[in-house]
Amino acid sequence: MSWLWGFRDTAPLYLSRWLMVLGLVLAAAVVATRMTRQDIWAKWIDPLSTRKRFLLFAAIAMLFAVFFWAMRLKIAWGDYARYTDYMLRGLQPGQTSNPSPPTILFMSSPLGTTLFYIVWRILNPLGWQPEETVAMANVIAGAIFIFSLLTLVHQWKLTRRVAVFAVLVTLPAVTMFFGYIEVTPLSAALSVAYLAIAQSWFDNPTLAKSFGASLVLGLAFTSHGWAGVLLPSLIFLLAMRPASSRILQWLGSFTLFALPSFVFRIAATLRPDWVYGPPGGDSGNFQFALFTHGLSAVFRDECLTAQFPNLCYRLLSPYQFVDVAGFIARMSPVLFVLALVALVKTSEFLKNSEVSWFWILVALFSAAFLFYWPPAFGLEHDWDLYAPSVIAVTIAIGGVTANLPPPFWDRADVRYSLAVLFSWNAAGMLEHALYLQAWLFREVILKIFNVR
Repeated sequence: MSWLWGFRDTAPLYLSRWLMVLGLVLAAAVVATRMTRQDIWAKWIDPLSTRKRFLLFAAIAMLFAVFFWAMRLKIAWGDYARYTDYMLRGLQPGQTSNPSPPTILFMSSPLGTTLFYIVWRILNPLGWQPEETVAMANVIAGAIFIFSLLTLVHQWKLTRRVAVFAVLVTLPAVTMFFGYIEVTPLSAALSVAYLAIAQSWFDNPTLAKSFGASLVLGLAFTSHGWAGVLLPSLIFLLAMRPASSRILQWLGSFTLFALPSFVFRIAATLRPDWVYGPPGGDSGNFQFALFTHGLSAVFRDECLTAQFPNLCYRLLSPYQFVDVAGFIARMSPVLFVLALVALVKTSEFLKNSEVSWFWILVALFSAAFLFYWPPAFGLEHDWDLYAPSVIAVTIAIGGVTANLPPPFWDRADVRYSLAVLFSWNAAGMLEHALYLQAWLFREVILKIFNVR
């Protein structure tokens, strides 16, 4: 691990081969751009009925799920053993026999681990191992992510929605849906679902949409506490887009947001045997720690990378900015370009101020999580914890630029820039998947490129 980990080559895909892949993808993207001057989305998808569009998006999500499973990662850092050996197999560290009954709830992410357990109970009788069932659960989360992203992009009245979707879906951070064994993918997927509902709320503010957005965000929060950073955007929606009854909207929305957490707390109290670890320990208070742990690091001037003291840095130190920049370069390289476009075009997209300020809040608080929550192992190893944030930031800036006028998107330089961004992302996704040892690339693509 080095300070410049996000900017250096990552074996086994060296710079020369990465450039070869980038060139091939870019050539295909440029050809596709030249052949599709008209708005494909408007021609083929907009005319569909709601039911047919739902079925089409579901079918596309299933195809992506097949791709995610084919790309399934065979390696995992983080809490791999916790979810497979300790929770589902019922083993303790160093134990190989006499397991305890499986546990269901890890209280910092109870909905995520519940999904792991449900998929395991369905597939284990068929001979599936815990690693495979947890991977399948996160592939399911990937399908939810794709469906939600399609629904969101459909609402952006751009003339290049296919290209925008291609850029967003190829973010290297999306490798978390390649069956990576961690608990954050479901939270990331549900957060995008929340953003899709919120976008539709601006077009037609109804009580049902406010309740739906609140419940989905509450589910994302119980999938992993990072989603709490999106709560300010929900408050903004409630304040700026009230439905028929403001009091009912506020009370109902916050009740539905808190309901999933409350249900899991009750379940943990009534059935402590379902819980992995002490409900009141560090595994049980992530939601509260979200607001306290970062502050403690600030006031005590702690080393944020506690497990890597040789690379120690403190909050807002130059080294933290280098680590975050490297993380963005690896997980969402196009974010630098999108942020620059958003800054240059500020006066234009602020004409639709309510929608723009919503996306700005999403971007700012999601970006703040990259700095605020201490990465004990450094961002290179803790990438999966922060990947949902960088996905949210990138989508939010996409939402901001979606408010630019149609002539902007019809410009030739913009169309070809989207092709370049897609290619850059796709090559970065390939590089990150290789870095995490995706079996398909290790066994097939590496042999094609004769990687030693």
